[in-house]
Amino acid sequence: MIGELDAKPDTFFGRNQKSLERMGRKLAAWNKGNVHGDSLRRIQAQMAGVCAKLPVADPARAMCSAALLPATATKA
Repeated sequence: MIGELDAKPDTFFGRNQKSLERMGRKLAAWNKGNVHGDSLRRIQAQMAGVCAKLPVADPARAMCSAALLPATATKA
């Protein structure tokens, strides 16, 4: 699914961003106790590849980068 994301600013705001954050929370719960740490790191690396396609100064790049991180995943 991550490979299908368009590296466009619109992708990382609004409903799309909320969906990515929800996926991040679910991945964090799935990885409780770091049981799937290697898999989660591969998923995060895929996401980093998508985010790297956005311009460095674009606020969407920060939103993209934070979408699947554990800090975001623990938000309520």
